[in-house]
Amino acid sequence: MPKAKDTALILVLNAGSSSIKFAVFDTDLRQEIGGIVEGIGGASTIKVADQSRALPFIDHKSALSGI
Repeated sequence: MPKAKDTALILVLNAGSSSIKFAVFDTDLRQEIGGIVEGIGGASTIKVADQSRALPFIDHKSALSGI
């Protein structure tokens, strides 16, 4: 996690036709967390670190809300 004095984080998104990859970096460009939403508009899942969960993301807007 970021240092108490350094709370700025950088969110990076890579959106495809049915997926969104994401990562959060601190200001020293160390990755804090990352994951992917796959199957948007169908049998979608979100994977963060080593955990995965099926969630009904009907479109990219709902997937971004889930992230």
